[in-house]
Amino acid sequence: MQIAAGVLSKLDVIEFIDEIERRSVFKCEPDEFEDVILQNMDQGCDYDTVVLAVVRLAEYTPLTQEIVDCLSQLELCNPVQFKTTERKIPDWFAEKIGKDIPVLEVPDFRIEWTSKKEYYDELARNWVSLIQ
Repeated sequence: MQIAAGVLSKLDVIEFIDEIERRSVFKCEPDEFEDVILQNMDQGCDYDTVVLAVVRLAEYTPLTQEIVDCLSQLELCNPVQFKTTERKIPDWFAEKIGKDIPVLEVPDFRIEWTSKKEYYDELARNWVSLIQ
């Protein structure tokens, strides 16, 4: 996952939104990937490497609407099925911070990969040398 985030960050496709570089957001739409890659060609990554990095993030991080939309636009997953799950913050935490915290509505995404992903699974077998 760190390799994937590093690739996307170097190519200016994502930017980190916290100091320890664990959380990030996309800076461009999937249909802009090729243009962004061409603008950052000196980083040595091609289109497939960027798509593979997005796939790896989707496989190893909690899915967000943004990642699911990206995968859908790249035709790597079928239309998204998701539900909203209610999650209550533990009472002990609310007491600790001295506030009542409402129940949170958290999206719970489910995707179904398309056959196009098989191509990226094959590339992933050689992921380390692909990045080098």
